[in-house]
Amino acid sequence: MPLFQRYLLRELLLNAAITFAVMSGIFLVGGALTILHKMEVLTLYTFLRGVGFFVATNLDKTLPMTALIAVVMTYGRAAAENEINSMRAAGVHLYTAYAPALLFGICSAAVVLVVNDRIAPGISASKREIIRAGLMDILKTKIERGDNYLDLGDDRSSVLWRTVTEDGYFLDLRYKKYKKSGDTSPRLDLEIFAERARFRFDERQNLVLMEAWNLKNLYGGAVGADSVVEHVDNYAISAGDEVGEKKLSEHTLVDLQAAAARRYDGARRPRQYRTEFQKRIAGAFSCVLFVLLGVPLAIIFRHGNRMVAFMIAFMIAILGYYPLFLLGDVLSDEAKLPPALAVWLGSGILAALGLGLSYTVCRR
Repeated sequence: MPLFQRYLLRELLLNAAITFAVMSGIFLVGGALTILHKMEVLTLYTFLRGVGFFVATNLDKTLPMTALIAVVMTYGRAAAENEINSMRAAGVHLYTAYAPALLFGICSAAVVLVVNDRIAPGISASKREIIRAGLMDILKTKIERGDNYLDLGDDRSSVLWRTVTEDGYFLDLRYKKYKKSGDTSPRLDLEIFAERARFRFDERQNLVLMEAWNLKNLYGGAVGADSVVEHVDNYAISAGDEVGEKKLSEHTLVDLQAAAARRYDGARRPRQYRTEFQKRIAGAFSCVLFVLLGVPLAIIFRHGNRMVAFMIAFMIAILGYYPLFLLGDVLSDEAKLPPALAVWLGSGILAALGLGLSYTVCRR
């Protein structure tokens, strides 16, 4: 690799390291606020693990933005200090300056793909386990405070009781579960009443078990037993028909393909699995896409200032890429376009724009 390319690659890696630290700090604060909002009471250990998992599951957003900002900073400063012009004056074609950025973008895309396929699904499942186990700490703290109501967030479910006996039994317990679909308001899906109930955590099954006596069904499906099995989903208790069902974020790419090929009656349509599969691939490709857009824009604006780099990255990502990405998700969900075409539509438009800008810059 020529000297100038090695220099650009070193600058890219240095700027990427600094940017990644800043971006991780932002997501760390955001994760802490999100967990504190969703979980009214939790232990310090559960909080720290939850924040760590939140940061890890957002690597698919942190790494592409890191690549974009690092590219804009590196090539913007090289253009501002006339290093690009000096390279051209020496007879070196500008296309050669793209090599370090493309190498960096491809490597970042590979990391994001591995994270999306292998790391994030396991972390997402582990996060649910932490929340399930943490529910018992929440109940214990509520009892110690003398409270008699627990809202588990996201308008998903709530538990109300009259009092708790010394041996841990909840008297006159009322459990409500709500169902939310899309942007519609939550509606009551299940309401039960028990004269006496208790909760325990089954570590083997990773479930919160609610045992109830003199159980009455007030709304929703019939309760045909004296013992009801509950589990936690998205910080909320959900009824037994969802036990064992994985969230989309907990599937690997192979799992998504297999689920999309099956024909069955379930909560999700095969289209949702195909859309999620395409979104993971497109999310990884965004690292390369950001390079194609970032390099020519950095050379055009000729600024190596960090604030200018953040502004350019903000325009590309927030005003361009992510709105088109979300639009594709909506078009796929509403069956307006096939999942592959809908998800990749925005990326294709921006890739064409990036290639056009690169051609213009290199021809000047």
